[in-house]
Amino acid sequence: MLPSARKLSFSDVPVIDLSPVWSGDTSDRLAVARLIADICGRVGFFYIINHQIPRESIDAIFQTAADFHGLPIEAKMDVSITKNNHAQGYLVAGARPQWLRTPQGADLATRFL
Repeated sequence: MLPSARKLSFSDVPVIDLSPVWSGDTSDRLAVARLIADICGRVGFFYIINHQIPRESIDAIFQTAADFHGLPIEAKMDVSITKNNHAQGYLVAGARPQWLRTPQGADLATRFL
């Protein structure tokens, strides 16, 4: 069982520096991996710095998301998550495929609105 996460203010979101990962030292990589595991178990999310993803790539990803969500609902439903069983696709608000539910019918999906 994972430990309970304490309530954090927005300024308390952990920041993980990936610089050591690029050092070539296995012990540095292991230390970052352990830090990620610890933060995931205690907090559940984090910021990453020094990830080496170019700004242009990040901007393109956000633009692609904005473009997709700007499409008509019919186009988004062409890639509905309800049309497959591998947890990929569009999930319209309020819709839950059966495989995202427990045998008791509990909804396992979460999202931020």
